[in-house]
Amino acid sequence: MAGDYLAYSQHYGNRGGSLMVNNTSVVPVSLLVAKNANWSIKLQYLRVKISSPGFAGSFWQFNDSAGNPLTPVIPTDQQSIGTNQTQAFDFDFGPEGIALAPGADLVFNFTASDAHGLVTWGAYNKLVTVVDNVSNKE
Repeated sequence: MAGDYLAYSQHYGNRGGSLMVNNTSVVPVSLLVAKNANWSIKLQYLRVKISSPGFAGSFWQFNDSAGNPLTPVIPTDQQSIGTNQTQAFDFDFGPEGIALAPGADLVFNFTASDAHGLVTWGAYNKLVTVVDNVSNKE
């Protein structure tokens, strides 16, 4: 199974990465920026690990810059995840991944809540619109 994920990212170009989240992080965070409107980010997975809870009502959520949610709201407050516990959330979209809107970025939204953790993701870019160079001639 891991080979299938790797095959897509090797063929199209690996855009995976990680982000340590702490109370100095700026909201929202663009985790991946699309090349341009002709390309779509294909998200294979998101792994969220909350190592320290935040204040009441705090949350994390992932969406594309077109406003489409990719995950449900993830509560990060102490009441939801406990005081000394690490919570992990895995969102697996398969080797081919889910396509973000063409030209849209992968965005991480969260409340400035003092929650700490780690976000990792697997993704690649895929051309979704054929560029017509012939029409650009004078």
